[in-house]
Order: sequence, then structure tokens, then C-alpha cells
Amino acid sequence: MSVMDRQIEYLQAIVETSNLDRFIQNTYSNQLIRSGHKSDLVQMVKNKNQIGKGYVVGHRSSDISAAKDNELIAVGVNFDFAQGDELKQADLVVNNFKEILELV
Repeated sequence: MSVMDRQIEYLQAIVETSNLDRFIQNTYSNQLIRSGHKSDLVQMVKNKNQIGKGYVVGHRSSDISAAKDNELIAVGVNFDFAQGDELKQADLVVNNFKEILELV
């Protein structure tokens, strides 16, 4: 199994463990794109799925930047390795995934 396959498998396990699979159709990894930049990955996903408006949910500055670079709403999630300084850049901040349902 390749590193990319393991990464996608890991991300899919998070989706299933968190019972998010009813909301998330596909998982993507930075390893899918040559540049390795999350903004480029979000652009690829946005183009592939013909997304005009939407949200990027994450806990790192790269997630927030990827949203803003692609004219999407940045939702910062305050968990795991989240840093307060990084989350300040988000459009919205939540403390758990359930709060996201109230936003959308």
C-alpha cells in the first residue's frame, strides 16, 4: 500500500469514526497534487466537483488559507493541535464537529 493510499485510508477512518460519512462523499490528501499545497488541493476538489460556494473545515492555518485562497468560508475547529493564533484567521470557529451543523 502506498503512502497516499494509507493517508486516504486514515482520513476515511476519521470520517467513519466521527460518523461524518453521511456528510462527506470523498476524502482527499495533499499527496494527490504535485505542489503539496493545500490551497491547490482545495482548488482541484472545487473544480472537480464544480463547487462554487462552500466551507473548508480544519484546525490549521493551511486549512484556513486554503479556504480563503479559493474564496470559500473557513471554519476553524478548536481541537487536536489547533493553535489560537491560527484559528483567529478563520471566518468561523467551532469547538466540535456538531457545531458545524448549526452553521450550514
